[in-house]
This record gives sequence, structure tokens and C-alpha cells, in this order.
Amino acid sequence: MLPGATMFPTECRSPAERRLFPIVASIAALGWIVVLLLFNIYLPCVGLFAIAAHALALASVRGRGVRVTEAQLPDLHRRVTVAAQALGLETVPETWVMQADGTLNAYATKLFSRTYIVLYSDLVDAAAVAAEGRTGDGGDELDFVIAHELGHLAAGHLKWLTFLLPARALPWLGPAWSRACEYTADRCGHFRVADVPTSCRALAVLATGGRLARLVDLDALASQRRESGDFWMTVQEVNASHPSLPNRIGVLRQDHQIGPTPDGSMNPIAALLAPIFGGIGSGGGGFSGLMVTVAVIGILAAIAIPNFVAMQLKAKRGEVPGYVDGIRSAEIAYQGTNGAYLACGAEGGATALLGKQPHDWKSDPANDCFSKLGWQPDGPLRGTYWVQVSDTDFVVYGACDVDGDGNTAKYGANLATVATRITEDNVY
Repeated sequence: MLPGATMFPTECRSPAERRLFPIVASIAALGWIVVLLLFNIYLPCVGLFAIAAHALALASVRGRGVRVTEAQLPDLHRRVTVAAQALGLETVPETWVMQADGTLNAYATKLFSRTYIVLYSDLVDAAAVAAEGRTGDGGDELDFVIAHELGHLAAGHLKWLTFLLPARALPWLGPAWSRACEYTADRCGHFRVADVPTSCRALAVLATGGRLARLVDLDALASQRRESGDFWMTVQEVNASHPSLPNRIGVLRQDHQIGPTPDGSMNPIAALLAPIFGGIGSGGGGFSGLMVTVAVIGILAAIAIPNFVAMQLKAKRGEVPGYVDGIRSAEIAYQGTNGAYLACGAEGGATALLGKQPHDWKSDPANDCFSKLGWQPDGPLRGTYWVQVSDTDFVVYGACDVDGDGNTAKYGANLATVATRITEDNVY
């Protein structure tokens, strides 16, 4: 633990997070059981995909940003260190500042045991402008922003992120849990700042930028919370990963009984119907939202790609029964004209030619007699074919190994029966 640090202040954890955690954890545990039972062979692929995507995203930050240290942007480093101590973190996370085309945002993340916070430069500038000429008792708007992001780490939100993914993917519950975590992080920001107007103004910066945030009437902004009962505002809120700014400001003011704050009740019908709209227009989710998206894409890819490959192999194998039936028809016609069936190909076929790649029909000299039979394929082959005859019947055989694993799919047909599968390549 950092020198001078205490334990995580439990009063910072929002009541909504306390209520929801047992529910999301239980559902997540059941979800992982289902995933392990149904998709266990794909999990390593998904995990590697997510880790690689995460590492690449962090590499982009390191390539485009500036790392904050005691020597590099020392004032910012001091603010991060003080906030980390106040929130009981064991180490100071790596802190990076980067430009993001005017976006007012920041996020916390981790890769294995390494923790990071990334501050977008325009948000740092705007929070500093909003704080010019005054500070709260414990800090200013920029301190709130920093402590908010550190709060996600201190409260364990990222530690539980992967485990809770199955529950976070659910409508209603997943966004509600994410919003509860944001309320906790806001409490962490306020714990560092220790001044409600300063905390609320730090949130106002997200809406207006720094200069205008100094002029915002916080009572009027908090009063916008009554619009939460509007149908479409409720749809937006229920699907969003972050609460609306009036709700965040209203909750902070309610917690400390400061100023008039309207109730933030939602429209119950809109709340029920919200998932139908699929989160259209929902607020961002920062890096956590990105990782959820990456994980979902990884799972879908891990399921879809093998199925696509299997369908391709099945289509390639489909050549064999079709050609076996064609040779069967040719044998029946040949017997009608010549009074006997014609044996063709070496027994077992040209097995050396079997594999993933198609081969030319003429590459097997034993196929010359098929010309006498009056049959030949339309182009290169993936299978090999031969015919065994007796006085009264014949058997046409065809085999292929389209995945090249040494196991063949073999088909046969005779006078009475069309092509049927005799052995099966274990890929199917």
C-alpha cells in the first residue's frame, strides 16, 4: 500500500452497487458455467483475442500519449498520487495524457497486474480552466476527474470486469450495474474534493467545457433531472452505461442534502420497453465498453469461423456422392449396351492424391477406363473413384479427405442403391 494510504473508503460505494453486486455476480457465475459447457473449446481463442486487442489499445496510448511522472507533468503526478493515497490504492497507476480530438473523457483500465488511467488532454485543460481562481476544501475539478477514474480501480470494478461479462451483456441489468459503478466513482471523486459544488461543476465540465462550466447555474442543471421521467429520456438512461449528468449531479446533492433536487424517477413503461431500442443513442462506455464489445466480437468470431470452415468442408465433400451416382448411372447404361459391367480404377483408388488440394483427373492412369464407360468429371477432383464388378452387380466407390487429416469419407453405390456413406471423415 502507498505510504500514507488508508483502506478504500466504504462510504464511497453507491447503494445501487451494493444491491446489484450479488445479483450480477450470481448471474455471471451461471453464465460462465453455460459458456464453459457449450463453448469451452473456443474460450482460449476468445481470451487471446481480447488480450491482444487490449494490449494493442494500450500500445496506441503509449505511442500517442505522454506518461505522467515526477519529472514529467509533476503537478498532475502529485494529484494522482494524493488521490491514490486517499482511496487506499496499493500503487499509483500508470498515468497517461493524450489528445483525442476534443473529446472530454478519461478512463481507467488494467492489463494483468498493471493498472492505468488515461486522461484526455482536453478534459484536463477544461477541468483546470473551470478551477481557475478557486479550489474546494480538499481539491478542485481536476482532482475530481482524477479521483473518479482512480475510484474504478480502488472499488475493484476492473478486477471483476471479466468475471461479470455474462451479466453485463444482459439488458436492464448490465447497464444498471455500469451506472451504479459510475455513481461509486463519482463518490470517490467527491471524497477527494470534499466540496459538493466543486464536484458538481467537475461533472458540468463534461457538458460545457471549462470556461462555460464556471458560469453554469448548478441548481438549474440539477433541476433538469425531472426530465428523467420523459419517455425517451428513460429509454436513453436504461440503455446507457453512464447516468445522465443531471442524475449524477442530483445524486451527489441528495447525498449531502444540498439545494433543491427533483426526484429522478423514470417512466416505467419506457423502462420496460427500453431494450427493444437496443441502446440506440446510449452514452459511451469508455474502455470498459470497448472491451465488452471486443469480447462479444471474439465470442461470435470463435463460434462463426469454425462453423464456416465446417460448412466449406462439407460442400467440398459433396462432390463425392454426386460423382458416385453419376458413375452408377453410367454403369447401368454401359451394361444395357454391352451386356456386362465395366471395372474401373485401381482398388482403393488413387489414395495418394487425396488431400485438401484438388487434383487433375488425368493424373491417375487408372482412370482411362472411365472414358470407355462414358463418364468423366467436370474439372479437378477432390475425391478418387473406382468400380468393382461381378456377373450380376457392381459397386461404385468414392473417397475424399478434404481436411487432409488422413481420415477419409467413403461412399458406395450399386445397381439397387444410390450413393450412401460407408465411412466418415471425423471432421464432420
